[in-house]
Amino acid sequence: MTVLAFYPNKLDRSKREFCPVEPGQTLHQWLTQNIKAYQVSNTCRLSYAVNDEIYGPEAWDRYVWQPGDLIELTAEPKDPVTQVLSLVAVVAIGTAIYELSQIPDNYQKTTPEGSPIYSTNAQGNRPRLMGIIPELFGRHKTYPDIISEPHWYFSDDDEYLMMMTAISVGDIELTADNIFIGDTPISRYGSDIDFQVFPPGSDVTGHLAHQNIYTSREVGATASTSGIELKSAIGTVSPYRATLADKTVLMTKFVDGTSSAYWPEEWEPGHRVEIQGTGGAVTVSESHQYGGWKGDPAEPGLHFWSKDSELANAKWGQYVQYPVADEDGEFETWKTGVVSKIGTGSENGVTFNLIVVVGVNGEELSPSTVASSLRYYSVKLLSPEDGYYRITSVSNRVATLDKLYPNKSTTIANWRGFDDQTYSGLKVIALTSLPGQPAGSFFVCPSSEVTDRIYIDIKLPDGLGYMNDDGDIESRNIKVMIEWRGEGESQWNQRQYSRTAGTRDQLGDTVTISLGRKVRPEVRFYRITGDSEDSRVFDRVEVKRLKARLPANTRYDDFTTLAIRIRGSNSLSRNAENKLGVIPTRKLQIPDGNGGWTTDTYPTRDIAPAVRYIILDSGLTDVQIGQNELLRLHDVWRARGDTFDAVFTDDSTLFEVLKKVLSVGYAEPTLNYGQIVPVRDEPRSVPDYPFMPDNMLGKGLERSTKLIDDQEPDGIEVEYFSTETWKPETLLCLLPGDLGVKPQKVRAFGITEPKKAWQFGMRVRRKKRYRRTQYTFQTEMDGFNLNYLCYVALADDVPGYAQSGRLEDYQPLGKSYVLRLDMPVEWGSGTHHIVLRKPDGKSSGPYPCSPGGDPFEVVISTKLDFKPTLDGSMEPPLWLFGEADRWCYPALIEDVDPRGMDKCAVKAVNYDVRVYEDDDHEPDENGYPKVAL
Repeated sequence: MTVLAFYPNKLDRSKREFCPVEPGQTLHQWLTQNIKAYQVSNTCRLSYAVNDEIYGPEAWDRYVWQPGDLIELTAEPKDPVTQVLSLVAVVAIGTAIYELSQIPDNYQKTTPEGSPIYSTNAQGNRPRLMGIIPELFGRHKTYPDIISEPHWYFSDDDEYLMMMTAISVGDIELTADNIFIGDTPISRYGSDIDFQVFPPGSDVTGHLAHQNIYTSREVGATASTSGIELKSAIGTVSPYRATLADKTVLMTKFVDGTSSAYWPEEWEPGHRVEIQGTGGAVTVSESHQYGGWKGDPAEPGLHFWSKDSELANAKWGQYVQYPVADEDGEFETWKTGVVSKIGTGSENGVTFNLIVVVGVNGEELSPSTVASSLRYYSVKLLSPEDGYYRITSVSNRVATLDKLYPNKSTTIANWRGFDDQTYSGLKVIALTSLPGQPAGSFFVCPSSEVTDRIYIDIKLPDGLGYMNDDGDIESRNIKVMIEWRGEGESQWNQRQYSRTAGTRDQLGDTVTISLGRKVRPEVRFYRITGDSEDSRVFDRVEVKRLKARLPANTRYDDFTTLAIRIRGSNSLSRNAENKLGVIPTRKLQIPDGNGGWTTDTYPTRDIAPAVRYIILDSGLTDVQIGQNELLRLHDVWRARGDTFDAVFTDDSTLFEVLKKVLSVGYAEPTLNYGQIVPVRDEPRSVPDYPFMPDNMLGKGLERSTKLIDDQEPDGIEVEYFSTETWKPETLLCLLPGDLGVKPQKVRAFGITEPKKAWQFGMRVRRKKRYRRTQYTFQTEMDGFNLNYLCYVALADDVPGYAQSGRLEDYQPLGKSYVLRLDMPVEWGSGTHHIVLRKPDGKSSGPYPCSPGGDPFEVVISTKLDFKPTLDGSMEPPLWLFGEADRWCYPALIEDVDPRGMDKCAVKAVNYDVRVYEDDDHEPDENGYPKVAL
């Protein structure tokens, strides 16, 4: 929803109005449509911000509102104020319209906060960390909450999903026909799905779904694969640019037009590489009789002397080539050595540049290594930075190297490093490396967790094999190395995975590794067997998931859990992971038929068991429940077919929850002398208490009647949760004469049948139509007898209605009885009734009566149900008299407000039997009561 907030006072942000607005429009468009005084002006009278980002006037007609935006307009302290006042009015009206459009229900929001059950757009399984555990009553579809992370694994090349879910607080009844993936019962999938329901307190370890398996977020599907694809090792790198400085190598490559540092992950410390292409190779010759290849008595070793200045540019550790003769002293080949010294020498006054050359292993070479016949052969100085190197470390994709002798293994101990230079066209070749490009390393579990078992899901998405010339699939083998170590450790532990097959079908395995100790492991993977570029070979390998086993609960004491295993197949999509629905029935103790309750629990949708359970669950006892009334209403509700079917997902108070449950049976919870007593709004026949001028105080009875006006809703639109679609449905509830053009919207929480929802809505409609008179009066302690919805007979001294007074005498007259009153009564036509007030304040009667011997006497045909006390020791009984339909104002008590210890103020509403006329009716196709034929 997009909301506009308007602040009339820039200095007081607490004063504001909110108004919902439609997305897809600009502020300029909205102001033009809604503010008559609006015009584009150089004077900015409003500050405009969207989601805390301020927009100037130039953006008022550019930024288009998006769903969920919070738009804030603040009035600037400038004149004129016409537009501001207009905006205040528009926003206020918008707020009012929005509030009127929101559908109230019987104490429950249709979309409870945090619950996916009642939202058609959010129905699905989800974890709700620190959330309220849903609690089911009756029968209702729900999407169980995930209590242990769902995880997949491979078995026999099939992929399975494991889910551990919480259905509801308490025990439930659930069969396979009432468990669904999407809209399909799992019974239709046969052996593809198996499940187990665990009652509260049961040991759940009998199903593998109970395990708490954490799946690493770093390993999984990529843009083009279902997992991390493992590749063969990189043998040669020709970087766009390479910088050699000191003993480090920084290679860069271009990715999407951007250069970045690069070093193959599989080239690790200890591995060896060869660098080629740095340039600078030269050949130095010398023909002077004192030069060439020779020895020096002052310094042992093989020397080469030359007056050529290029020799002075040689580097310590530079590879060189020197000539080697055959047995006949003729040139045979060149051998490689290393410069171990650079300097000058002189003989007979002639000065030369010189180098000393050692062998491929760094060993000293004697002067005779080069035959005298080859003394004046040249020396070949190879490229100074070319050669063999060992990787000593890699940090941020920059490698540090040590140079090796040409034997590729022995370190040149005092090698001074590279000249600081950048090259293009350089080539780096791996002499040794990991056999494949490593994926990882990845930590398997969060930083706060440790584990002793990990799982790796390896998938061969193309199958495995080789297609020969005949089109047959030949077997092929692949091997993958899995390496792991604990956090902070340096030594890798290894586990090899191998698979041999000849098939185009996808293959998959879950590799289980027991670590032997509790650590936070990091894991990496690489191919041992290389991947082929031959299109007839299919050996692609992907690491699809990396998982760790964490501590898990073995039992759940308070709620029912559902463990389920689903085999991935062509019949099930991946959405199965969050579309598991169930339609369970709650099991509760039920009335035993003898005034008590059963010990065992049974599946039930009844209202009374839910009410009792909720009260007991709050910590109260059966003694604190009005059992007689609850059991009486249970029989009423059962006879009518009233049920409560809903799921509670939010925290609430005891009375609020009871209101929700009882409302579907047209009842409410009340407190009466320490007991919670349900009171049902239902047809009455005999008033509980009479009130007349004689037991009223002050002004007596006051009344006000609300007349019908054109602004009233002309019907009720009731929303209920349908068992056909398990989504909200609406229907109209109309009285004859209603058009249903502007119905009031209500929701029937806990009702899932259209007929019952219509009856619920019609009760609301009839109450609004026929309960329109409010009564107020004050009385003494008589009012303390009253309870909520007590049915009372009210009277005043308006002529033509009830007459009242005190009883003076009561005598038998044959089979009848004569009542002598303290004042004469006036008789009209038709049947008349008289009601007496008993000493406890309750009503006696009404009794049909006839005139007596004088105007002070009335005759009744039956004996009074109490014995009047007329000796003056207590107040005599009061009486009410009148025609059958005018002897009182029937009313229902709504409120009693004590005014001290000896009096109270009472509020009541008129009682009208028409309120209940549709309680058992059915609707026609238009929402009107169906007329019996």
